[in-house]
Amino acid sequence: AHPYYQAKIREVDVNDVVSRIAADQKTIKTAAKELDVPYPALLSRVTYVTNRLFLPKWTEEETRKLMDYVQTNDSKPDYAYLSQLLGTKSPDQCRTK
Repeated sequence: AHPYYQAKIREVDVNDVVSRIAADQKTIKTAAKELDVPYPALLSRVTYVTNRLFLPKWTEEETRKLMDYVQTNDSKPDYAYLSQLLGTKSPDQCRTK
């Protein structure tokens, strides 16, 4: 990548981008356009962070929080909200669990 974009991608708060994507507020392509960074570079950084952040194994505390949320919620569970609440699981992982 061009040095200009290399510097810009280093300035991006990738954790914030990942959180917004997990909450279904935006896509990686949309984020790349808004941040004026190349899509492939942002995709690579987001993939790296996501793989490290959203580990497949659930802790007892995460499982308890999921169960508490589902049991106290009368309506259809909001998995994007639960994902943000946990901070370590994606909406799909919450739905699957």
